[in-house]
Amino acid sequence: MFRRFFALTCALAVVGALSWGANAAPISGSFGIDIVFYPQGPVINKVDLIDMKFEADLILTLSISGLDITSTTVFTFLGVEFQSFVISATVGALTIKDTIIFSPTFFEFEETRDQYGRLRWCLQDSLPVFPATDPARCQFPARISGYIADPVFGNVYFYEIFLGYWHPLVQNLVLARWLDPTNALNNVIRFRKKIADLSLNIAGLVLNVKALFANVSPLPTGYTLRSGLVLSMEGKTVSGVGVRGELWLGAKQGLECFGECKPLERFFNQMITGGGFNNVEEEKIFLNNVVIAGVRHDFRAEFHFDFTQCHIDQVDNDNDGWFYPYDPDPAEVLDIRNPLCFMQLKQAYTFTPWRLNVQTTWNWNGNFDLISNLTVTQMKAGDVAVTAYFVWRNNGQWSMGQPALSEFVMTFDPPGLQVTSDIIFCTDTVYCVLAGLPPVLAHYLGISGTVGPVSIAALLTFDGGILGQFAEFDVDVGFAFEPVAVTFSAVILADMLGGIAVSMNTKF
Repeated sequence: MFRRFFALTCALAVVGALSWGANAAPISGSFGIDIVFYPQGPVINKVDLIDMKFEADLILTLSISGLDITSTTVFTFLGVEFQSFVISATVGALTIKDTIIFSPTFFEFEETRDQYGRLRWCLQDSLPVFPATDPARCQFPARISGYIADPVFGNVYFYEIFLGYWHPLVQNLVLARWLDPTNALNNVIRFRKKIADLSLNIAGLVLNVKALFANVSPLPTGYTLRSGLVLSMEGKTVSGVGVRGELWLGAKQGLECFGECKPLERFFNQMITGGGFNNVEEEKIFLNNVVIAGVRHDFRAEFHFDFTQCHIDQVDNDNDGWFYPYDPDPAEVLDIRNPLCFMQLKQAYTFTPWRLNVQTTWNWNGNFDLISNLTVTQMKAGDVAVTAYFVWRNNGQWSMGQPALSEFVMTFDPPGLQVTSDIIFCTDTVYCVLAGLPPVLAHYLGISGTVGPVSIAALLTFDGGILGQFAEFDVDVGFAFEPVAVTFSAVILADMLGGIAVSMNTKF
C-alpha cells in the first residue's frame, strides 16, 4: 500500500514542479482527479453505506524541435493501472508516431455489424479471462453484441458505452463493478501494445503503414506476442473527391482498451489477430465528397475474406423478406456467399430557402439487398431547430408501418442556453407488439447553459411515454477558473442514488 501511495505522491510532486517551471521548459500537460461516491448495494434502505472510487490521470508532453513525447498515466488506489508513451515527429513529408502501452489488463473487442448494419462490439481475448458464457463475450453468430449485467443499471451494452449513450459517471461505475471482482488490477504491469504509425505524403497522395504488436497472454505474467499491419492509401482529386483504401493484415476492425477501459485507455480500430501478411482479414474502400447536382455522396464498402467474420446475412433462404436472425423460420440460418459484407451510401442536401437539411443513409448486404435506411431531416428557424429521424429495416415489414418515425428532437438554443426535447419511438412493429412496448419508448428532456465561469447541464429521462415513468436524472455543474476546472456530477434513479462524482482538472 505504501508503494502505491508513494507513486501517487511522486506524481503530485511532479505536477507541482512542472507547474512552477512550465514557463521555462517546453513541457505542457494536465492533471485530473475523479472521486466517485456510490451506494454499497442495489437495495437501498433509508440509511445506507457509501463506497468511494478514486482515480487520477497525469498527461505530460515534452516538445523539442518538432519532436513530441507524451506520457499518459492513470492512477487508482491500487497504484498505476495504465501507462502509455507516444513519440511523434514530422520530417519533411514523413510523419512518424510510435505508441507503447503498459497495463495489468487488456480487452480486445471485436467490432461487428448487426443485420441492419449498426455497429456493435463484443469481447474476444482479455485479461482477466471471462468464461464463454459471460454476456460480454462473442458467441458467433448467436451473440454479436456483448453487454455487462450491472446490478444497478441493468444490461449495459458495449456499443452504448463506446458511443456515449450513457453518462460518463455510469460508464465508470459499470466498467469498474464488472472488473473489480476479478482483482485483475493487482496484476503485474506489463507491456501490452505497440503501435508504429508511418505516413508519407507524396504530391497529395498519403501512404500509411500501421504496424501493430500486442501481448495477448491470458496469464498475468505471460507473454504471447501477436502482430498485424494496416496498409492504407488516400488522396483527393482536383474537385475535392476523397478516395481511401485500407488493407488489414493480421488485424481487423475492433477496439482495444486497458486498465478499467476508461476513455483515456481506449484505442479504436486496432484489434490484432496475428499472422501479418499470411492473414488477410479485411479490406475497406471509401469514396467521399462526391457532389452531384448539389447532393453530397459518401460511400464505403467492407470486405471480410474470412467469411465467419461477416455477420450480415446475404441469403433469404425462404424468400419471405426476412433475414437471419430476425426470420421466425428456424430453417433460416446465417448464409455468407462472398467477401463483400457491407456497403453504405450517405447522401446529404440542404434546401437553402427553407433552411432544411436532409441526410439519408442506405445500407446493403453483400448480395446487394437493401437492409436498412435512416433519413434525418432538420429545419431551423431562428433559435429553434426540429429534427426528425425516419428508419426502415428489411425485415418483411413494408406493410407494417415502415418506414417509421424513430426519433423526434426539438431544440431551443438562445445565447447561453439550450433546451432539448428528444422523443424515442418504437419502430419495430412486430417486436413492439410481442414485447408489449408502448409507442413512445423514452423521452429525454435536457437543459444546459453557461453564466460566466459556471456551467450546468441536466437531463431528465422518462420511460414508456412522453411524460411516462421517471427513470433517471443526470446533472453536471462545472466551475472554470483557468487553469483549473471543477465539475460536480450526479446520477439519480427512480428509487436510489446511482452515484455522485467530483472531478478536478488543471492544465499547465
